[in-house]
Amino acid sequence: MELELIHHQPQKVKFQHPLLFLHGAYSGAWCWEEHFLEYFSSIGFECIALSLRGHGGSDSEQPLDQLSLKDYQDDLYSVIDTCSTSPVAIGHSMGGYLLQQIQHSKNIHASVLMASTPPSGLLPIFSNLFVQDPIRFQQWNWGNWMNAFQNVGTFSDFENRMLSGLMGEAPDKDYRHRYHQESKKALWEMCWAVSLTPSKYIKPMLVMGGSEDQLIPESFVRQTALHYGADYQLIQGAGHSMMLGPEWEKSAEVLEQWLTGNVS
Repeated sequence: MELELIHHQPQKVKFQHPLLFLHGAYSGAWCWEEHFLEYFSSIGFECIALSLRGHGGSDSEQPLDQLSLKDYQDDLYSVIDTCSTSPVAIGHSMGGYLLQQIQHSKNIHASVLMASTPPSGLLPIFSNLFVQDPIRFQQWNWGNWMNAFQNVGTFSDFENRMLSGLMGEAPDKDYRHRYHQESKKALWEMCWAVSLTPSKYIKPMLVMGGSEDQLIPESFVRQTALHYGADYQLIQGAGHSMMLGPEWEKSAEVLEQWLTGNVS
C-alpha cells in the first residue's frame, strides 16, 4: 500500500523539527498544499503532508467504509517513523482527533490541533447543535452528514456548514470536487471520547479555532485547550477550513508565531 506524501523542502532548513500536516475527514494532503506548505517551507521548515489511506492519492487495500481510526493511526505512525527528527504534528478536524489519540508518542515533538474534534468526541457537538438550533439539526442530520459528499457539487448546505461560506467567498477556487466520502466506521468511532479526564499535555501544544466555524464552535475549541492545558488561539473571521478559507493567512501567521516561539 502506497501513501501519498507531499513534501516541500526549504532552500535552507532553519528549524530542526519538520512539520507533519494531517488532514481532516473527507479531505486529503491537497488541502495543505494550497497555501500552508509553501508558506512554512519559505520560512525554513521542512514540510510533509500525508493523505491517509483511501484519501487523496493514497491507496487502500480495504473498502473505505471498513477503514478504522486505528488504520489511520498506523498510517500516521508509519510516516512519523520515517522522519529524521521528531516532527511537529499539525492536525485539522479529524486529524486533530487522531493526534489526541497518539499524543503520548515519544516520536512527536509538539502538536497543533486546528478546528479539532474535541476530546469528548462528536456526540457533544451534535447535542449542542440540537439544543442551539433544532431546525438546523433536522436539516443537517446524521444521515446527511455521513453521506455528505455522495452528491458532491450539489450538497451546498453541507458545504456551507463545513467550509463556512468558503465557496461563496472564493468562487475562483472550486474545492468541492476535491472532497470525497469518508469512512463511516471512522466517523462512528470519532463520536466517542478520546479522554474524559483533563490532563496537562507535557509537550508543546497549540489549539486553534475559527470564530466563524459552524462545525466546531469556539466553546469546544476553548474546552479542548483547557482539557490539555494547551496554548489557545481563536482566529477572527476564520471558518472550519482554516487552511483554505479567505482568512488562511491569519491562521498561518498565528501558527508561525507559535512555532518560532516553541519549536527550535
